[in-house]
Amino acid sequence: QLVERGWLQQLENGSVSLGYRAGLIGLAYAGHEEFEKSARLTVSKLAEELGEVVDLDIIDKWKQLVVVSANGRGKTYLNVVEGSRYPLPLTASSRVLLDGIPVMVLEACIPPEDFVASDGSAVRLSDFMRDIQQAQHVGYGMVEGSMDPMIGAVSVPVRNPSGHCLAALSVVLPSALIKADIQALLQPLSRAALELQNQLKLRPWPLGEAAFASLKAVR
Repeated sequence: QLVERGWLQQLENGSVSLGYRAGLIGLAYAGHEEFEKSARLTVSKLAEELGEVVDLDIIDKWKQLVVVSANGRGKTYLNVVEGSRYPLPLTASSRVLLDGIPVMVLEACIPPEDFVASDGSAVRLSDFMRDIQQAQHVGYGMVEGSMDPMIGAVSVPVRNPSGHCLAALSVVLPSALIKADIQALLQPLSRAALELQNQLKLRPWPLGEAAFASLKAVR
């Protein structure tokens, strides 16, 4: 059956090798790895420049998924592990990634417990929607104190050549620094996001495209 379906192929000498379908998966994986390799350099460079934690995030199964992360200059107050998942209402990235998702979809797909911040306070769905809409207006998303009373995050969109937001580039840092001068954060953050967007013009990113397609399907 695997031969008939193209996953394997029978050679003339009787041996079996991978078929064309397996080859397609290999090509997709290679493309995915190629973008993430270049993205890691951009994320690491920004983390070093800002001296803070920087992530490249997508939405997967209605959670924020950290795809690439780098710590700047030994920051240890918040260690972010690649592959970690976080509740969407508590993240800055969701504010830029959930543009166009109807409120009834968010209410149906995001578990109620994900609207509870670290201090036990609730993030109201109406406030969450307001933040998403505001992020589209100003070009960035922001949260303060949702996961840690002293920590916040700022996120900007990373778009593919078609203009679709595939990911969010986020910096995680003390809330006091956000309040002090958010523009000083946005300039290097936006510059790095543009660098990632230029990389997407040259390297396809199946993981990001698949994440966007999943969200697009419920719009």
